[in-house]
Parts: sequence; C-alpha cells; structure tokens
Amino acid sequence: MLAAWSNRGGAVRRQPILAALSAYSGDRPALVADSFGSIATCRPGQRSPPVDAPTPYADGILAFTGWLDRAPDRHQTDTQCYAQALERYGSDADDRLSGAYAAATLYPDGRLRLSRSPWQAPPLHYAAHLGEVIASSVLRALFAFGIPRTLDRTRVLNALYLDGAGDPTAGWYCGVRSVPLGTSLIVSPDGSVEIQRQYDPFRAYVDVGKDPAQWVAEARSLIDDHARLAASRSQHPAISLSGGLDSPIAAAALLRTKPATAPLSVISVRPSRSWDMVTEPGKFGDEGSRAEEFCAMHGLTAVFTHEGGFDLDLQDLHRASAITSPFIGNGGMIMAAYRAAAAAGADWFFDAVSGNDTISAEGHWAYPAMLASGRWRQLLAALRQRSNDPRGLARKFVSLALMPHLPVGARNTLKVRFSRGAGSVADRSSLLKRAVIADFGLATAASQRQTATGRRRMIELAWAASDSGMADLELGREQLTGLRRRDLLAYRPLIEFCLSLPDEAFLRDGTDRWLARELARGIMPESQRRETRYGGHNVDWHSYLVARREELLETFDGLSTHPWLGEWIDVERARGLLDALPNRTPLDPATAWPLQFGIVGTAAIARFVAQVEGRNAL
Repeated sequence: MLAAWSNRGGAVRRQPILAALSAYSGDRPALVADSFGSIATCRPGQRSPPVDAPTPYADGILAFTGWLDRAPDRHQTDTQCYAQALERYGSDADDRLSGAYAAATLYPDGRLRLSRSPWQAPPLHYAAHLGEVIASSVLRALFAFGIPRTLDRTRVLNALYLDGAGDPTAGWYCGVRSVPLGTSLIVSPDGSVEIQRQYDPFRAYVDVGKDPAQWVAEARSLIDDHARLAASRSQHPAISLSGGLDSPIAAAALLRTKPATAPLSVISVRPSRSWDMVTEPGKFGDEGSRAEEFCAMHGLTAVFTHEGGFDLDLQDLHRASAITSPFIGNGGMIMAAYRAAAAAGADWFFDAVSGNDTISAEGHWAYPAMLASGRWRQLLAALRQRSNDPRGLARKFVSLALMPHLPVGARNTLKVRFSRGAGSVADRSSLLKRAVIADFGLATAASQRQTATGRRRMIELAWAASDSGMADLELGREQLTGLRRRDLLAYRPLIEFCLSLPDEAFLRDGTDRWLARELARGIMPESQRRETRYGGHNVDWHSYLVARREELLETFDGLSTHPWLGEWIDVERARGLLDALPNRTPLDPATAWPLQFGIVGTAAIARFVAQVEGRNAL
C-alpha cells in the first residue's frame, strides 16, 4: 500500500497519515520525506510479505504497490524497474509493462503522477485540500490528511438501486476521486487533473491465427506463464477451488509450475449445513464433491469451510476498506475462504475470478452478431445445438439473437411476453421508494445500458465492468487476514489474447465456453468438464435470512428514523418481505431477488452509512 502527499507549506501532520496507512500491519511505514512532501509504503497486514520502499529517481520520488509480471529479482525491485521505465519511456511507460499495480510519483513542485494498470490493480484514491494534494491506496489516509469524511449521497443512492455501474472515478466520499484502471494522470495541489494516458482495449489486438488447436495451446501456455510468475513470489500458496471450470484450470497450472517444495493449500466453500438443498434450475448448489474429485486426481486435500452469511466480518471489512457494495451478499463466503487460507498458513491466496471475461466467456454475443452479419445458417445450428436450454427454437431466437438489437422499450415488452416478468435485478429488487427511483431517474439511466450485440460491444462492456470498485474490498480482506490475493487469469497477455480470439473460440457447434472446456480436458473428471450447469454461489442465502430475520427487522426499524435513508427506503415493504419470508428458498425471481439482493444489499449499505456517520449500529 502507498500514500503520497504534498506539504510545501509544512502544515501537514505526517504521523496521523502514517498511522492510518499502517493500521493493520503495525509496521513503521517506509518513508521518504522532502521539503515538498512525503511518500510512504506499507504492507497490508501483519502476515503480508514485505513491500518495496519508495525510490527516488530522476523526476521525483516513486512509490509502487502491487507487482509487475516478472520473476522476483534480488538486484532490482519492482519499484526500481518501474522507475527505470518512467525514465526511459516517460508517459508511455505503462504501455510497456504488464502487472497489477498502482504507482505514485511525487514531483518537487508538489504535483502527483498517479497510475493504475489495466484490467486489475490495487485501489488508488486522491483529493486536494487547502492547497495540498494526497493520494493513497486506503481512504483512511486521506481522512487523516484532513479530507472531510462526508459520504457522497449520489453514490449511496445508486448503490441502493443495486446498480453497480457508474463513473469509475467517482468515490464514496465528497471531494475524493479514484484513478481509473489503465490510466495515468497528474494531480496538482490546486485539484486540477491532467490525463496522461488511458489504456485502449481495442489497440491490444494480437494475431491469434485460425487454428483452434493453436488457440488452446497458446492459452494454456499463457496461463502457465502467469502461474509460474505468481508462484515464484509465494512460499505457501493457497487457491480457491470451485466445482466449475476456471479455478481447476488455474489450480492445474499452479501444480505444473510451482516449485516442488512449496505446499499448496486448496480452499473450497460448501453451503451452510442449514441449507435446504433448493437450487435454481440450471445450477448446482454444493460444489464440494467436484472439488474433492479434482483433488483426488491430483493428490490434493481440500479444506472446506461452511461459514458464510452476508454479515460475516462485515463491520470489520467496512472499517478496513471504508466502502461497501450493493452486492455484498457473497462477501461472507469470500471472507470465510480468506480466513481458511490464512489458518492453513498461506501467504498468497490465488483465484480465477477473471475466467468469465477470458478463457471461459460464454460467447453469448455471437448470437446477435451472427444475425446481424447474415450468418443465419450458423445461427440456427447454434441455437438448435445450444446445451442446457430446453426452450423452443423461436423463443431462443428471440431471446438470444433478436432482443439485444432492439430498443429498450421493445426489449422490455418482449421480456413480459417471453420471460417471467420484465425488469433487471435492480427493477425487481431495490427497496428504494418508487417515487425516489422516478425522481432521480435511476431506472431510466440503467435501462439505457445496452447488451452485447457483437464482439466489439462485448469488449466495451468487459472493460467497463473491470473497474467495478471492488478493489477496496479486496484490499480490505488482505488487511484483515494478512494474505496477498492474485487472480491467476487476470494476466494482461492472456486477457489481450482472449479479446483477439474469434467468436468460435467461445461458442462452437452449440457448445458454450469451448476454450475453457478444451483447456480442462484431462485435468478434471469428464462429467465436470462437460457440465452445462453453473455453480450457484451463495445458494444458502435463505438460511442466513431465516437465522437473522429478527435482527434485520430491527435494522429496518432503525432505518425508518434515519434523516435521509428513511426518506429513500421503503421500510414498510422491507418489513412485509421479512414478515412473509418463505420457509424454503424461493426460486421465482419476483420473490427471491428482493430478499436475496434487496434486503441484504440495503441492510449492508445502511450499516455502512451508520458506521461512517458514527451512529448506533443498525
């Protein structure tokens, strides 16, 4: 983690900022101070691996957090390597480097150059205050600098609408901005911002050839490259293992490339023992048996955790990250996995979260693309052969190929005709009062977002979704457990290779996720490789609501008296939903989504707001 701030007048108190930066590690941050400001680095938690100290170079003082995609070099740190790239290539340095990092340079005139790598990076926030400027990985350092801790109510409102989209530079607090992924910018003490560079995913095209066998071989080689680099930094890695395709592919790559002497802990999550075994159609609920079969093939033993619940460590996570999320419902499951990996003695925790945007993309954009390009014979064949979809040909055609091209109004009309009611998760689930949604135009703004009608639009959506603002929560988990986290499929060369592949690499002869299924050949049971259902994450959500029903009723009772949340949230609707909580997990979205997303998301956001404002816990 890092913090950098100007201090040309000498009025900024250094110690509160350093204490905020090292709140969870207990370390004394590595500090370089000058007459024009200070810059410091610190590891996230007490058990975290060491981090590089700030490095002076020709233009100023550099702090770096994260990693470059290279093997550790005892003669040159990542910070020194990045400084060398800045000296050689200037503003183009980030185009020539691959990694997951955030960097800050403090210039002698008090300006800050801030940069985050594309696709994945630690968070980096900044703000100007009283003629000085600060940037940090953690928001609490900005508050220690003197930035007022005032929530941006527009951001809270969008979160309560369960809308994860929005401006990636907008923070949760007034006056605080975030550096977008793939962007380098310069912030002056007066608050002015100059954009130096922005990553363009469409300039990342690579020649992939036309041989499907070569696509598979190259993808496997890139995954192995990243697994080897990741393992080289870890003494005891752990990996999160599901019953799907992506994490076993990543785990197999780790086994092929890690040092033979390094142990590997496998962490898998099973539903709560109070789960009623109800699963949505097209999904399977307990991934544990598949994880066990994979481990048996490779001589591994999985550690299973049954813990979960949306509120597991929620208060601590809010405190560490200083943000929340409308989709915090999976947070307890993720936190439980982190806790299990830490208990196993791991130093790094690996996962494969980026699989759906890389090797394991469904290829759903290919249906409307085939319709638009006149490849109708291919389209009909793909629709007929589509697995795990019992709908008739006409209904599949309308839903998959035609609707993405239609205006919003026409799409909603067809949803009423062909699906179980119209509306997004936000439309059906948000507990905001209808008048509030209408007054702020929330539904209108959300409805303007298009679905993917072809490869280009898919890339645009994937690039936008990569900057979801979840990096703060990930860093919060690292601070609480001392683990470092790395996504083995979030490797820039692999991402750019997959973005360059044709549709047939993902949707082929009616088989979706074709590339991932080929990569999985021989490393998992064949039944798992061919499985067309998806693993249902957080399938036990209903059991946690039942257990916490009275507590949640108290939360919403408290919300009714909150000065502004009480004006926005339909407390009576929330009470009615909890009073009518079904005895078993509901499968109808009209019943399930307001409970699973609306109740849980609203309660989490309300508790976060109360924590920030210093109110009694809701």
